[in-house]
Amino acid sequence: MKLILPTIALTLTLTYVCCDATVPLDDVSGGNSTANATRPLVSIKLTLFEEVAGHVRLNTYDVEIQDGDNLYQAMLKLEMVYPGNFSFNATYYGGLGHYIKGINGVFASVQNKLFWGLYIFNFFSDVGVDSYYPKNGDHIIWKYMRYFSFNVSVINTTDGDKVLGRYAMNYVNVGTSLYQAIIDLEKRTTQKFNFVTGAYPRIGHKIEAMQGLWADYERGLVWAVYNNDTFLGKTVDCVFPDEGDHIKFVYMEHEDMETAAPPTVESGSSKDIQQTGVTVILLSTLFVIYNS
Repeated sequence: MKLILPTIALTLTLTYVCCDATVPLDDVSGGNSTANATRPLVSIKLTLFEEVAGHVRLNTYDVEIQDGDNLYQAMLKLEMVYPGNFSFNATYYGGLGHYIKGINGVFASVQNKLFWGLYIFNFFSDVGVDSYYPKNGDHIIWKYMRYFSFNVSVINTTDGDKVLGRYAMNYVNVGTSLYQAIIDLEKRTTQKFNFVTGAYPRIGHKIEAMQGLWADYERGLVWAVYNNDTFLGKTVDCVFPDEGDHIKFVYMEHEDMETAAPPTVESGSSKDIQQTGVTVILLSTLFVIYNS
């Protein structure tokens, strides 16, 4: 089957073709040994977590690399420092770089919706292993996670049911709250999606504004949250989307919130649905290739 890859503009440092190759220890950081010797050392920590059955720490490794090495080179160094205790499997996809498909014998699976997610400290990385250059004291975290996909729509019923945005949320970690999901959506769509919440004790975060449109309580205009046609009546902290859900943020009159059905907005792969970032597209592309 012929595959056509989307063009993705990434700045990648590509040094090794596959991690199965035998690389002399002195050459792990690339370049000549004289130049490498002048570069300072960087100390990093790498931790593996199992997130499928619960938040379980599998192992933690400490390693020193040379300043300027990328994360892929750092993982090659880890293999040499911890022989038999750390290993990984990667496939190189030209301009896309290396896809980490397995760590310590645990592999990604499209059929079971499992993948290795890369975090720097507690933040999901939006670049791959070739494009991230660890800094001294970094904590690199790989999480083995189950993912799902759902759709988000933003609708203004006071302006003829105008759709203010439609977004495909792909490769979301199971157990992610709607609040966490829309924070990630805002980061990945730059200025195409934005929101403001108010924090209320024991209740959580309530949507006060979205896409620049503010709730107006004097006029009885509020933001309501639906899943398909069902009014949820919860704050975004207490909503946990599932596979195939269609979350609708609807700007409407308060008195109609529980009784009126939200406008019908089709979900799926429409051209105007915004993807949640380069990382999502990259993962999607590589999963297709890996299973073809």
